[in-house]
Amino acid sequence: MKYFTIIICMLFSGCVEPVPNDLKCVSNIHCHGGDTNWHRPLCSEEGICTAGELLGFASTSLEKAVTGGSYSFKVQVEGGLDPFSWEMNASASGNPVSWLEIGPETGEITTDLVPEMAEGFNKIDIEIIVRDSSEVGEGDVATKRFILEVKECDENQSGYKDREGVCYNGTTVCVNGALSDWVEGGKSDNTEACGEACQACDLDKASKCDGACKCGVSDACIGSTGCCENGGANFSCVALDSVEHCGSCGNSCESVIHTVEAQCTSGDCGYKKCPVGGSGEGISCGCDDGYIDCNSNTRDGCESRNSNPESCGLCEIDCNSYQNTEGNADCLEDGNSDNGFSCQLDCLNGFASCDGEFTTGCESDITLPARCGDCSTDCEGQEVGTACVLDGDTNSFVCGCENTGDCQTGYLCCDSECIPQSDDECSSCGVGCGIGDTCCPGDGSGSCANLLEEKNNCGLCGAECIGEDSCQNGVCSCQKSEECPGDEENPVDSNTSVCFPDTDMCVCAAYIPYPNLRACPVGQYCCGNNGCCLDSCDGGDSEECSADCIQNGGTWGEDGCN
Repeated sequence: MKYFTIIICMLFSGCVEPVPNDLKCVSNIHCHGGDTNWHRPLCSEEGICTAGELLGFASTSLEKAVTGGSYSFKVQVEGGLDPFSWEMNASASGNPVSWLEIGPETGEITTDLVPEMAEGFNKIDIEIIVRDSSEVGEGDVATKRFILEVKECDENQSGYKDREGVCYNGTTVCVNGALSDWVEGGKSDNTEACGEACQACDLDKASKCDGACKCGVSDACIGSTGCCENGGANFSCVALDSVEHCGSCGNSCESVIHTVEAQCTSGDCGYKKCPVGGSGEGISCGCDDGYIDCNSNTRDGCESRNSNPESCGLCEIDCNSYQNTEGNADCLEDGNSDNGFSCQLDCLNGFASCDGEFTTGCESDITLPARCGDCSTDCEGQEVGTACVLDGDTNSFVCGCENTGDCQTGYLCCDSECIPQSDDECSSCGVGCGIGDTCCPGDGSGSCANLLEEKNNCGLCGAECIGEDSCQNGVCSCQKSEECPGDEENPVDSNTSVCFPDTDMCVCAAYIPYPNLRACPVGQYCCGNNGCCLDSCDGGDSEECSADCIQNGGTWGEDGCN
């Protein structure tokens, strides 16, 4: 029905009906049907009639271009469908123009530099072709010709001209887009346009321009001199080979530090070095005392102290570069060293310098039992333990134990230290004996015993009553065996040493004369004729034995005779 309505409207003048928004098309002509009274819809890329105007140009002319400058002009269109694509042909008097271009998507005519045009070539013939996105994407095309006029100027131009080696400023008059007469002003005071050919002054040689380059009130400097300020705004030419002006004005050689004598050579600051292999005695040369030149750069002088750990006596000695060091070494004076200094190394924990040579670093491992904590400590035979362990409080390595195997017989390993087995700590660390019991030391751990009753530990740990004999108040009977622990047949530590037949009890041989028949007190050792001793009989101190005391009528105490 809608197509029938369109045809009827096309047949009868004055029938105007909007084109349906979803009308399909394959060309712009299908959308407006040739009737100029319609809205002239356009056929889009999707093949749908879209409201709009046919493509055309809105721009009627181009802005003029000026030689020596850049140019930019955006051509405007009306109607059509986005996006647009652009092309351009440009020529002058039939010759192609290559210095202009048009943005293929923007329609902007540009150039960075408009060249000077030969006479008769100052009008550029330009053809612009633009294509839109109608016609199902094929595009409607519009073409228009423009004339781009190129002018020499659009205003008076200031500039400079050389006359007989003197540079003057002035103005070239612009008349109807063409440059005309030069109107001279005065001498140039611009150091960028000065002197012969109005070139820039060398500001190392000149301080101002007065038609020609000047240093103060004098001509520009020449040769190895420079134009330097000498107070206030006064300038003069000075030699650039002094320590005050080395190579350039104001370049002082004060940065050449800690040297005997700074100097300027070929425009570079440095210092006078002493003769190779010589002492420099009698001449001003080298570094100040306490300093050395380690970076081979004479411009900064003797930059390093010879007491620095990084250059200790000599540049090549870095105290913190040696093996197994922490990086906090000191450099100390050393009269025995060839260079007067030596490193005091800061060794990593667990290492030390034991060979006396700092150049080998901290070469020795001091976490081993044979060298524990320092260069001389050997843990072999140490009562605290035969292992080398880390002390958590001091963070140092000391002799101690990791387990009871590192301890002597009769000791426990507690908190990395071997301690004697005792009534307070017997079978293990912190575990002691009950009241009335005694700790009998053993290999690895001790055991608690009642020395008054146990026949295996009667009177002394390890003193075992023979056979079926019993233990009575810490003394073995000998009524059946007629033998006692500690006699020649049973040579063990005991508080007795001989059987007394009249009483069938064991006694200490030193006390056989009646009425002194006695076994040694519980916990004391019977040492034959020496009597009772507080320590084991092997190597016991005679002063700790009580034979003389007992034989002369003394009495026993817990600690022996008194």
